[in-house]
Order: sequence, then structure tokens, then C-alpha cells
Amino acid sequence: MRHPDSRTGWLTVSVEKTEGVPDYMTPHDLRHTAVSLAIHAGVNPKLVQWIAEHHTFAQTMETYADLYDSDLDEYGEALATEGDSNE
Repeated sequence: MRHPDSRTGWLTVSVEKTEGVPDYMTPHDLRHTAVSLAIHAGVNPKLVQWIAEHHTFAQTMETYADLYDSDLDEYGEALATEGDSNE
């Protein structure tokens, strides 16, 4: 275990005390999850880029814009709706 005074030590100690968080979870894993969920929730991607301290928008989107099953559902619904409006 890292010393609690290290840069991420406080987080390591907190994760160890929290039930349900896997032992292998790292601060980077939590960051990836938080940023991916923010993008998925529709938070302004430029704000997410700023919070993640990325130099480019592309870096944020290529790294964190994960696909979720619901994204595919949303895409299908959008196509169906557009198809209906063209009839």
C-alpha cells in the first residue's frame, strides 16, 4: 500500500475502506470511469476536456468516449424516427 501522504495515497486508503470497490481499482480507473460517464451523460465535451486537463478535444474523445449499449439503441431510434419523418 502506498503511503497516505503520496499524491494518490489518500484515494488508495479510501478505496480500501469502501465496500464493493475491487482491490485492483486504481485512481486512473476511477478517472476513466468518471470522464466516460460524464461524456455519456451529455456533459459538454469541451468542459470534460478542461476538467481532464487534456491538450486537445480529440485526445479526450479518443480516450474516453466509450460506446455503451444504450448508444446503439439511441442510434437505432434516431434512424427510425428520421425514417418515419421522411414518409
